[in-house]
Amino acid sequence: MIISRTAELRRLNDLRAAVLSGEGGALVVHGDAGIGKTTLLDALATQAGEGITVLRACGAETETAIAFAALADLLGPVLGHVDALPALQAAVLLGALALEPPTPGDRLAVCVATLGVLRAAARENPVLVMVDDFHWADASSREPL
Repeated sequence: MIISRTAELRRLNDLRAAVLSGEGGALVVHGDAGIGKTTLLDALATQAGEGITVLRACGAETETAIAFAALADLLGPVLGHVDALPALQAAVLLGALALEPPTPGDRLAVCVATLGVLRAAARENPVLVMVDDFHWADASSREPL
């Protein structure tokens, strides 16, 4: 049960409604440690229901030096959509996520491929991307996100 967070829950519900209607949007939940940010994100994920694909990742201080760790966590459930990407983008993304041998490419290719996978997944269901503790996500993951 969440107490005294009516305004915050309303904002999250408005975001969920926008996602369902195809409008999209972005929301940053910030505040001091321990005030319930993760609890609010959990509530949003629960409210999303079966009509929305919820993708979650959490930055971790212990993983800040591991390239693409948060991105791998986030995209894992929708990597089946990598086939929708041009071959070079798919190869660069899968190489960056250590799912295939590394492919030379620039940072923009990983960013564009990430967007492409999310767009492909959104053709099936609206997609809600949630990254908790973004500031602890590795730099390689923060860039495309």
